[in-house]
Amino acid sequence: MVKITETIDNHPQKGSQPKTKIVTKYVCPMDGTTADTKGECPKCGMDMKEMNEQKMEENHKH
Repeated sequence: MVKITETIDNHPQKGSQPKTKIVTKYVCPMDGTTADTKGECPKCGMDMKEMNEQKMEENHKH
């Protein structure tokens, strides 16, 4: 007599989800100029506002 069993793994597998990064950019509320660092807009002098973007990791492979 042989009993066949099957296990179902409900845990996510390593590498099964695409890797994402949070990239913080700063944008001028007045004219839309963007920058990678916090500070004043080089065009109008207003304080740059934080804007978060999610980006797929560039070396992502299926």
